[in-house]
Amino acid sequence: MKSVVILTLTIAVFAGSVFGSLWLKTNYLAEASDIEADSPPGSEGNGTQVTGRAPQGSASRDSAKGNLSIRPQELSVEEMVRLGMDLKRREKRLKDDAEKLRQQEIHQQIALADIQQEQGAIEAQQTQVKSELAKAEILVDRLIQARQAVIDERTAAEEKLKKMEEVQIEVDEQHTTNTKKLAQWIQSMDEVKAAEVLREMANDGKMPIAVEILSHLEEREAAKILSSLDDAKLVQDLVSEFRNLKSPKESKRARRTLR
Repeated sequence: MKSVVILTLTIAVFAGSVFGSLWLKTNYLAEASDIEADSPPGSEGNGTQVTGRAPQGSASRDSAKGNLSIRPQELSVEEMVRLGMDLKRREKRLKDDAEKLRQQEIHQQIALADIQQEQGAIEAQQTQVKSELAKAEILVDRLIQARQAVIDERTAAEEKLKKMEEVQIEVDEQHTTNTKKLAQWIQSMDEVKAAEVLREMANDGKMPIAVEILSHLEEREAAKILSSLDDAKLVQDLVSEFRNLKSPKESKRARRTLR
């Protein structure tokens, strides 16, 4: 827009200067005509036409009087027309240049608007990407926290299981010790009474304990007690449980396998 205003002002100044020159030339021609009309009758008054160079004496007198006549060059109609057409061509060229500049400015404004629109779209995408990255970072932090929580829970569970195993080992050891003592007591008893004790334990649902007691007895003493039971089915059950009985070492090995 500034370029169009500057170009318009340039056209106005140029046109003003041209018309001013024409006006000055016209006034100058009018003044020259008035001077010629007011000059004293000379060669034209007495009908004598002066040609060639004027006498030196008369020229000196005219110079001394300061009445020397200066005739400017007059413009013909053709020259005036040609000058006017030239001015019109220049004016048209200036208008065309102004129109080109205006079109260029319009194209530049359109291009600038497109660039600004694309820049806005890019900034919007950048904002969206930043938002997505922030959400992703939050999700990653949550996953890390969840993973750490799982690790902590697993560690706590392993420690708890380890303590439970240690307690179970102590219980098993204490149970084995107590069972051995019971086996010693039963072995020191009469065979019939020992068989009656094992019968009552089996009937009370303590078959595994009765089998463990038999496992700690000497084979000869265990055979005597079983023969004193006088109950084939009970003896068969005790023998079957005895075959499936696992030693303490095997029990520990089984617990380690489960881990």
